[in-house]
Amino acid sequence: MTTGLGADAVIVRDGLVLLTHRLDADLWVFPGGSVEPGEAPWDAAIRETSEEAGLVATVVRLLGVAWQPEVNEIIFDFLCSVVGTPRPCMAETDAVEWFALDELPDNLFSPHRLRLAAYIKGAWADASILTTQHRAPRPAP
Repeated sequence: MTTGLGADAVIVRDGLVLLTHRLDADLWVFPGGSVEPGEAPWDAAIRETSEEAGLVATVVRLLGVAWQPEVNEIIFDFLCSVVGTPRPCMAETDAVEWFALDELPDNLFSPHRLRLAAYIKGAWADASILTTQHRAPRPAP
């Protein structure tokens, strides 16, 4: 089985986090997705932010790497800054919104909730974190 690679953009500004809403699973998530063949994970985070949120992203630094053994994926989380006005841009995204870090939506994707909690607690303040994160596979669309 081939290991999948994913990249997420964690975009926090003025106590707010940018999330996109997925159409296929009624979930709020970080902008992000699969790393394409021949693509660097940091470039995937930039591309996915443009595709899903209509924003130009710049990677500030690597926040962490999560291994998800149940789905055989390695996910890279990058702290990013953005310019532009958020807008949904793909068939998989129907909303893009800023949420207060203490008022997150109930249907925030659970792995992202865990990683965001680590960010809020300052776990990523001085160094990138490596973690094994257990989760069930996403439901098929």
